[in-house]
Amino acid sequence: MLNILRLTPVLLLTIIGGLNSEEARGDIVSKDDPTILYGDKLEFAVLRNGESVGSHLVTFRKISADLEVTSKFNLELSLLGISIYRYQYSSVGNWSGGMLISLKVDVNDDGSKTQNFAAREDKNFWLNGAKLAGAENDTLFPTNHWNVDVLQQDKVLNTITGEVNRTKIRNEGQEVIAVKGGEVKANRYLYTGDLNATVWYDREGRWVKLKFKGQDNSDIEYYCLTCSRVSDQMDDQ
Repeated sequence: MLNILRLTPVLLLTIIGGLNSEEARGDIVSKDDPTILYGDKLEFAVLRNGESVGSHLVTFRKISADLEVTSKFNLELSLLGISIYRYQYSSVGNWSGGMLISLKVDVNDDGSKTQNFAAREDKNFWLNGAKLAGAENDTLFPTNHWNVDVLQQDKVLNTITGEVNRTKIRNEGQEVIAVKGGEVKANRYLYTGDLNATVWYDREGRWVKLKFKGQDNSDIEYYCLTCSRVSDQMDDQ
């Protein structure tokens, strides 16, 4: 199959973190309940070199004091009206007390299907049936971007590869970005290490944009369809 856009592990990945410091986090405020930030869903159009090629939808469902988060990503490339590449990603994560309790991931990379499973039991964290060493006291975040608390970490669960990746993050400051609702002030964070991407969060901790390079050097960008225009989210610096 044509290798026009092989989605790298950064795709759903990266929001991770870094320096474990206030400098890295900026003035973002942590929120335990994402429905306060997003409502019941967060949706992006996925652009490749400025052209819409797919979508990413995150939905939130509260179950008593716990939380179920579903992420669905779909991408399709066409040439002369003929589909030449498809990628589908789906994950269901269960959270309790701000911690990931279980995660199931299904990936269909143009017909090549893979699955990943993660679960926390007591003080142990299991990934695809293997217990992770040194993870007993860690809050391990998956690479699904919506949870801003991942900025406090220096490793992340890569939901595509099923591996734990290490990364560093640098706060590159505030800027204005375009969303469907208008314009939003957000902090830009650059991620390097095992994963590479640029991610934007507004002051309230909402994920509002993602950008990274495809393996064919194309520019992949997330354009938020459900972000509200809030002109005074951040003070001018």
